[in-house]
Amino acid sequence: MLDQGHGDGWTELLGREMARKNPIERRVDILHDQWTEFAENPDARLLAWQAHADETALIDAFYAKEIDEQATETPDVFLCLRTAFAHPSAHGYALRQELIDQYEAAKPGLERDGLDNSWQCPFAKGNDTDLHSLVRALVSFREHQGDDVGLLAVWLDADEVNDPQSYLLWLQRLIHETPAEIRFFVVAGRTDDAFVQLHAAEPVLVVAQPCDLDMPSALQELAQQAGTDTPGGQFRQLLVKLGTLLGQGDLGGALPLAQAAGMIATAQGWPHLAALVQMTLATGYTALARHLDAVQCYAEAERLGAESEQALTSNDQKEQDDQEGSRPYATRIRLQARFGQGAALIAHGAWAHAAQAYQQALPLAEALADLRAQLDCLRLASLCQERSGQLKHAWDLGMRGFSLGATMDDETRKSSTLPYLCEQLERLTAHADYAAHRAPLLQHCEQLLGPDWRPSSKGAA
Repeated sequence: MLDQGHGDGWTELLGREMARKNPIERRVDILHDQWTEFAENPDARLLAWQAHADETALIDAFYAKEIDEQATETPDVFLCLRTAFAHPSAHGYALRQELIDQYEAAKPGLERDGLDNSWQCPFAKGNDTDLHSLVRALVSFREHQGDDVGLLAVWLDADEVNDPQSYLLWLQRLIHETPAEIRFFVVAGRTDDAFVQLHAAEPVLVVAQPCDLDMPSALQELAQQAGTDTPGGQFRQLLVKLGTLLGQGDLGGALPLAQAAGMIATAQGWPHLAALVQMTLATGYTALARHLDAVQCYAEAERLGAESEQALTSNDQKEQDDQEGSRPYATRIRLQARFGQGAALIAHGAWAHAAQAYQQALPLAEALADLRAQLDCLRLASLCQERSGQLKHAWDLGMRGFSLGATMDDETRKSSTLPYLCEQLERLTAHADYAAHRAPLLQHCEQLLGPDWRPSSKGAA
């Protein structure tokens, strides 16, 4: 037993440590404690976090910390499954397939980091239910992580639930099939009593946990720490600190600041600035080769840009000129987010998905009447289709881009990436299906760009 003086020393040390943490980090610690209490309960299977709208971002931060090998503070392995709930008798199969797809996508990164990437999902048995198939896959995945890990924690974050009551019944069946080393958690609104009802029906297996993070006080503390009285000033300081920490590779320190800056932007009705936070965070993930996390950040930035567009469209502003100047800015955010998403997917080697991202960016570039951006959408989509082996799609998209380049005036064309597109198309003519196009293609390239149209090998995307 520690003597009183030593105990006081530890108390003082703990107090200093807590003081060093910002208010967002301290609230993430609260979630950590709530999770730990749940995880240490051998009978519990499902944690239903009851969160106010301004608390959900902190659950994201807790999850992001726990999947970061450098920042994690629990022995548990976390993963998130987002498949929509559509068919009660098949949902487990769908989640099992999502787990397989996620692992396959992560394999190159695991190999690059020198980690074991040999897990194979056990085959479903003929008499399996969807739940048996899912639980067997999760148990196998958990065992593959080794003896030194704790629980397998699965965040069930369904994109859509078409029948909430059937989903609750499905969850009830699931937790009765689940062994102690597998745990699930969901996030529910504080006014949503569905999971409270599930807890009442299953008081041992289900824990209904209010987050109780007092986010208004957190924002007030952040404002005081920022040393400025205006939300705009607070946001700018947080964004600068965020960029600094990301530049240092300190993702654990950056995530709470990103959440705080995002919450200030959301509270002030600035979705375009919340999008900027997400894109800044995405660059940090990219630098750490966490490309799928970057993709998620860019996707959220694009959603926030769309939210900003919608707000500007529906808001009856007196200054119409200001509105007309703002809407293109929101669309530009969406376009940049789509380009970022495509680049992150390319870095991950997901060429087909990257092609889709660039093709989805094209209407945004068209809305901005940005010919160079339109050309880049088509050029990059063509490149990704080529790399994924879809040569016909690659050729068709490339020729659309080439036709667009032909309509540009000389100044726009010279500052565009048309030469790189021409090189792509020339490369495609090496295939028999397009060999007959080689001579006329090269002739047109020279007519549009001059005899020295080929760019240097450096800088090609």
